[in-house]
Amino acid sequence: MKTVKSTLEKDFKCIADKCPRTCCSGWQIVIDEDSLNRYETLKGEYASELKSNIDFEEEVMCQQSNGDCAFLEKGLCKMIKALGEDILCDTCRLFPRHVEEYPDLREWSLSLSCPEVINMLFNKCTAPKKPIVITEETNEKTDVEVCDEERTVKKAENNDENITGNGVVLDTMNETKIASVPDKVIVFESEENEEPDPYEDDYEDFDYLLFTKLLDSRTEMLNLLSAKSPVSLEPLPDGKEELPENASSLCRKIGTILNLATKLQKAYDEGLYFEMDEIIDNINAENIAPFIPHECIKKNFEIMDSLERLSPDWQKVLDYMNFYPENHFTFYEDYMGSDTESHSASDASKDSKTVEPGNDRMAFDKEAFLTNILILLIYTYYPGAVYNGMIYAYTKMCVFFITAIDALGLSLSHKKGRKISPLEFKEIVYDFFRETEHSDENINTLLSYFDEEV
Repeated sequence: MKTVKSTLEKDFKCIADKCPRTCCSGWQIVIDEDSLNRYETLKGEYASELKSNIDFEEEVMCQQSNGDCAFLEKGLCKMIKALGEDILCDTCRLFPRHVEEYPDLREWSLSLSCPEVINMLFNKCTAPKKPIVITEETNEKTDVEVCDEERTVKKAENNDENITGNGVVLDTMNETKIASVPDKVIVFESEENEEPDPYEDDYEDFDYLLFTKLLDSRTEMLNLLSAKSPVSLEPLPDGKEELPENASSLCRKIGTILNLATKLQKAYDEGLYFEMDEIIDNINAENIAPFIPHECIKKNFEIMDSLERLSPDWQKVLDYMNFYPENHFTFYEDYMGSDTESHSASDASKDSKTVEPGNDRMAFDKEAFLTNILILLIYTYYPGAVYNGMIYAYTKMCVFFITAIDALGLSLSHKKGRKISPLEFKEIVYDFFRETEHSDENINTLLSYFDEEV
């Protein structure tokens, strides 16, 4: 069994009562079957109180009148206080960690609906920080040398495969050179152990061939996103509209990724699995444009009104889109400022629920921040297309998430008539993922919506 984790996941620590928006409030906490059985048979001094605060019929934790979990007291869990962390159910023990199981492969990531996860990503993109890199370990560590202009991956003895730099999977043959990654790019590490696959009997109908194509194409997507240099641009076919000269590198890269997903979806639908290899190998062969102009952004935002509402404040965020400017291309308008350019640190502390005041006076790299989010999203969701064949829909959903965040930030800037601060932007990111990523119903609605585009 191979296990892959990001360095973010390994570094994550719940900040408990210091969390500005606790996951122990506002959400119904579902209890797994094993934990439910433990709770039902629990003996001892605390057993009576524990059982009285669990709905065994619905298999959930009871909630207080304000929406807090019945066990939440002054930001801390009474169950942990009384019985220790081992008493927690899987939901409470794992969140915000996200686990995807595939044959002989377990991939861990982090949910962006957790304020501390967003803080960690945010801090990676403010001022000089150590990079979040993806490296893979099998039995021995891979020897990775990082240069200013290129990353050289040397094949470790007895290693057949490496993941490097950004979650990219490389089939190494002695020495492979890839484009260098930005200083703030996210990284994953993997290791192999003798643990048997607990779901081995559940993969009878698993499409192994499609899965290999998905992993190969995900490798190229993440490699493209993590490279310092933008994709090589060739003259556009007749009828294609040129991107603005100041369109960002991220904008161009995403256009290429969507083009790749579109071609792979068509090949899959026609049963041309082996043509996928050529499509993947030629990911940079042509450029597409324009990438998501304002008409597409507004059209895609219509689906947001039909999603399950998890917060009463979400409509206020959606209403920012009333100020979204016409004739706008995603990612190229500079609407970010510092606290001195936008508002004071004291104002920021009033507006912000996920950050501490005073942290706004920093150099924030919005493109690196959005790139890291997209890397995490594609890493987490894209291979799920093995179960339903929605290659394009998974890709477009991940892309839509960051274009929507960018559109909301721009719209808030126009609403306020000034540049917004990094802290205001971070609030938008958290609000967005709390409403989307935390709801399976919303994820499935979005996938169905984007699947109809193809």
